[in-house]
Amino acid sequence: ITIGYIIIIVCLFASVIILNNQIRSLQQERNFLLQYNNKVETLTNNVEKFVMDMQAGQRGFVITGNEIYLEPYYKAAGEWQIEFKELYQLMADKPDQQQKLQVVRETTDLWIEEVGENAIRLKRDNDDAAIQQFYANDRGREYMQSIRNQFNDFRESEREIAQVRAEELDKQNNN
Repeated sequence: ITIGYIIIIVCLFASVIILNNQIRSLQQERNFLLQYNNKVETLTNNVEKFVMDMQAGQRGFVITGNEIYLEPYYKAAGEWQIEFKELYQLMADKPDQQQKLQVVRETTDLWIEEVGENAIRLKRDNDDAAIQQFYANDRGREYMQSIRNQFNDFRESEREIAQVRAEELDKQNNN
């Protein structure tokens, strides 16, 4: 009888250890998923904010002619690329998401080249007629709306991917 009790106690103890390890592993995976998603969301928001800061600085300068408005433009011009690179690298295992980010980059680069820098140059040249013509066409607004839509599409895809991963973890937990 004593040996039987010892075997039962050892088996129970082993079961508790195994169950504890499985719970810890699941918790670690869940925590990693949450941290990863937070990092992606933060980087995405930062990149979009920097691009919007560029637009605000550029427009402030065009309206006022005051160079101080270009400080956030130039600061954000460097910052968005740093954060973008980090975000792009986080997507190394998601080529579809990297492709979406590449489209964001291309659209942003077009905005900088065709709108941001061009409007600044026209204002520095005091070419008010060209500025009015430039804004009559307002390609910048179209680019910015496109960038917003691209970021929203990227975020929505990330949320769907995260949901699928969370469901997979739940299935593992239930087995």
